[in-house]
Amino acid sequence: MIGSWITGNWKYRTAATSVLIALGLLVVPCLSSAMARADDQATESRLAEAAKYLASEECEGRGIGTKGIKLAAEFIARQFAAAGLKTDLADG
Repeated sequence: MIGSWITGNWKYRTAATSVLIALGLLVVPCLSSAMARADDQATESRLAEAAKYLASEECEGRGIGTKGIKLAAEFIARQFAAAGLKTDLADG
């Protein structure tokens, strides 16, 4: 009985499988596109915040010999470290 149902309904199973595959092929790109947009927005937000801090009065225009240039350098060094980047200029 089950064997005849399986062999007798192969057309329906093939159609259902085709529909599921097609839906999967449509959904995956949509999800990855949405994830990429969210990541782009997060990156844009982080960059805007970094620029806002570096341009703030606290950094005193990042002029040579100011406390602001040291604060900016420390901020950038922390950002590099958080990203896993290394530089020969860490202490210089």
